[in-house]
Amino acid sequence: MDDVLAGLESTAPALAVTLLDEMADFALGTGDLAEAAAWFGRARKAERNAGRTPDHTWLYTRCLRYARAGALSATVLRAWASELATWDGVAARDLDRFRTVVLARSQGPEDGRGDVHSGIHPQLATDIRKLAKAAGLDADEELATMMEGLLAQGGISLSDTRFWAQCCKGRALDLLVERCPGTVRTAVLALRPRGYDSGGEAELWQTLLTRTGTLAQLRGELPGLPHGAAAAWLTDCVNAPPPRNQGPWPVLYELAGQIAPHLAAEGAPVEFRQWEDRHWKSKQRVPLDLIDVLLEHGVEVDDPPERLADTAPYDLLVSRRPELHHLLAHEGFRREVRAWMRADLDMTVGDGTAADGMSSNRWYNPHETKGWSGVHHLYATWVGHEELHAWCARERERLRSGLGFDGLVLLLGRFVHVGGAVDALLKDAEAAREVAAVDVVGLLMPELPVRLDRERVEQTIAKVEPSYVSRRDGVTGKNYTLLRAELPEFAHGTTWPEAGETFHRLAYLLVMAANCLDGQARLVRRFTPATPGAPAQEPPASWRTLALRLTELATGDTPPWDGDPEQGGGEPDDAWRGLRIVHFHGHAEAEALRIAGGLLGNPGKGAAELAEYAACPYATPVGEWRIVEYDASSTTPRSRWARWYTRPIRTATSAALLLSERTPGAAYRQDVPLRVLEYAPGGAFPDEGPLAAAGLRPARTQVLAAARPGSWYTRFAALIDRHGPVPARPERAADLAARTGLSVAEATLVLRGCLPCAPHQDLGHNLPGHAGRYGRDQWKVRDKEIERAGDGLHFLTPAHLRTLYGKLLPDDPERLWTEGQDVDRAVEWWRAEFGEPLPVPHELTPLAAREIAAPEGEHARRKEHTGEENSFRWPRQKKRSSWWPALRRPALLGRLAWATAAWAPTPRRPPTPGCSVCPASPRGRRTGPRPAPLCARRPGRRWPGSARSWPPVPDRCGSSPSRATT
Repeated sequence: MDDVLAGLESTAPALAVTLLDEMADFALGTGDLAEAAAWFGRARKAERNAGRTPDHTWLYTRCLRYARAGALSATVLRAWASELATWDGVAARDLDRFRTVVLARSQGPEDGRGDVHSGIHPQLATDIRKLAKAAGLDADEELATMMEGLLAQGGISLSDTRFWAQCCKGRALDLLVERCPGTVRTAVLALRPRGYDSGGEAELWQTLLTRTGTLAQLRGELPGLPHGAAAAWLTDCVNAPPPRNQGPWPVLYELAGQIAPHLAAEGAPVEFRQWEDRHWKSKQRVPLDLIDVLLEHGVEVDDPPERLADTAPYDLLVSRRPELHHLLAHEGFRREVRAWMRADLDMTVGDGTAADGMSSNRWYNPHETKGWSGVHHLYATWVGHEELHAWCARERERLRSGLGFDGLVLLLGRFVHVGGAVDALLKDAEAAREVAAVDVVGLLMPELPVRLDRERVEQTIAKVEPSYVSRRDGVTGKNYTLLRAELPEFAHGTTWPEAGETFHRLAYLLVMAANCLDGQARLVRRFTPATPGAPAQEPPASWRTLALRLTELATGDTPPWDGDPEQGGGEPDDAWRGLRIVHFHGHAEAEALRIAGGLLGNPGKGAAELAEYAACPYATPVGEWRIVEYDASSTTPRSRWARWYTRPIRTATSAALLLSERTPGAAYRQDVPLRVLEYAPGGAFPDEGPLAAAGLRPARTQVLAAARPGSWYTRFAALIDRHGPVPARPERAADLAARTGLSVAEATLVLRGCLPCAPHQDLGHNLPGHAGRYGRDQWKVRDKEIERAGDGLHFLTPAHLRTLYGKLLPDDPERLWTEGQDVDRAVEWWRAEFGEPLPVPHELTPLAAREIAAPEGEHARRKEHTGEENSFRWPRQKKRSSWWPALRRPALLGRLAWATAAWAPTPRRPPTPGCSVCPASPRGRRTGPRPAPLCARRPGRRWPGSARSWPPVPDRCGSSPSRATT
């Protein structure tokens, strides 16, 4: 069929159009709406290609028929509008016909069948304005007429964001309100904040409320609403189901604050129905901070349920008003908040079966450290402080009154749960003494068989490694093997199931006792107040502590290692596996830039890790630390080296540790080298490497040199704690874009550190790219712009980005809060590396954004890349996924402006001395800027990935495009 149509379109175009229309009618008659829309669109395209001018009355009838059937695509509708706008005989009648087709298409199929093409296309406002201008009519008046028809037919939908946002520009919306104010305000009152606010729905909603006078009605400034209608409207809005794990739109807090005085005057209550259904599939998060806003103005709200319906802390929203002054002043809320806190601290709600996340402390083992990092959420309020102190007093009373072994396990588990709250609020020397006085083994003995004496039990527990254990799963792993060897008379058979119930209970009790001893020691340290002036005690597994242990091994009297894999510098210690030097040494600057760019949900945690790295001696080395790499042969199992991850070794002049690294997914497809951290006093490293005794020779060595002083990261972390996250500065991205020729979206990616970069000193793997979805709305860029911007920056290699990220960080980290990233220094490096960008006519940028559309339709196939350094892909993006080449409007505008200037007529000018390609030209000859390679007097630098050379800056008698815009 395609071959027949291709031949007809070239030989008999009229017959081809007729045949295509017949095919469309046939498909429409059979009910295949997708095929009908495709054939109808192809007929119109063939008609335009043939240069035929259709009968617009006939075409109107055809379009109306297909619109009512739900088979008229937006492409065909827009093409018809463009033809009408360029037709000499366009009149008001044609605009009325176009509106009729639009209304029929927006209403959907008349027979109720599934529609394929219906609704309002986003560019409708632009098409109406264009047709009105061509017909000599008032564009705003005609657009108001269009909106009036849509209102009469189905109201307003926030999903048609682009259309209604265009209608809010100019006088059209005001004219509509003058014509039918009641209808407009009723339609706006019916809108509800549902779904994600990803396309400007919240901004449009607020604009419609304000511009139509609806918000004035809700505030009581305009008549028209009955008593209680404003409270009912706000009740519906706060209970509109948001996306899962989301709260109300931020704009709702502002609107609630504006109408709250009127609600208080009316005395009508606002209901929060999120308490009613707490099923995990349909539950909603409860905005306590929004309730606090209403209570501040005296608005009545429904009383909270008992114990806040046992809602999980995560589902109680307090971030916008964390102190909750007015909510906690309300007697009912204060009572239930206290009850909720007691249940949460005791962790006894439902005994582990609560549906909403408040469960028993049997989830915790006494030795664990996964509790709170500090005093947060509701506990940061004055009521929270009171309840924490009261709870701690109750726990101490239980301890003094006498506990059994199980009671001690539960008590220590509850203190694991509160975690950092002990450090922040509950330090007490007397409490530390009470906890230290508990005889854990004494409480354990009544639970054990009589045949076991205390001395043997203590010796066995000393050998047990603290680890998570539960009654249901029992003891496994190394502790199971150890206890079978230590207590053979209780273990039957040879396998785990054959060991018997008695042995499994005994093993559980012994491991739990080891956990209690570890948790008891940690709780004593937490309760003990710090001595004034004494340095804070570092955790035994901190990176600084581990590094200092390595230096002590190098200067101690431990015999040098003889190459035996079973031996090393002391007993194995799994804490050595946590030493993460390669990642932070290679990517400390990039991680700091990502924290400053708001890419991390918890910037404080990321900054604390950088500060911990900065406190290590290898962060500011003086030639005494190095990384030694060894090729890991594919014929040698990596398990051979596994035991060295937990055992440092000593040579004659140094100490070394095989690093257990976390590698990105791409690294598992490559041969990852073995990396060894080595310390040698005075830099006296052994020439043959630290593993020479095992017969291994280094493939590469690198003495560590810091990218910037460790004090910078320490101060950066302190500023994060003091000021909070670094504020987003979209104006800095716009500045960077204007001075480098990038688009704003591309500059935003660079400024936030989203692109993959090479490590400092080429140690380790490239830092993977980051999609940058977290905090993206604060930078005022859309998701589609960001997704396409990554492909437009393919010319930036990871090595370029490593340098650029370092330039963007100011020497004083406090400037990130006061000024933002150091764009001046980054631009200076950019121009030295890539040359001056082409000047972009910024006055044409809005027009280009409207008229130059991004490619759509059939996608191209992603190109093959041979190396990781030459390809950028978003996380989880397949290597051969479909893509579109990036549309870089600033670069395109710059090139068009350069080309226009190059061939524009100019007055005669004298030739440049010594330039053979710039002769004097007669009057009227085009002598604009020539392509730079013709008159460049110095060799150009080679553009990455290209065999073509470009000069870095324009010559005085010629102009060249920036390499970054190619």
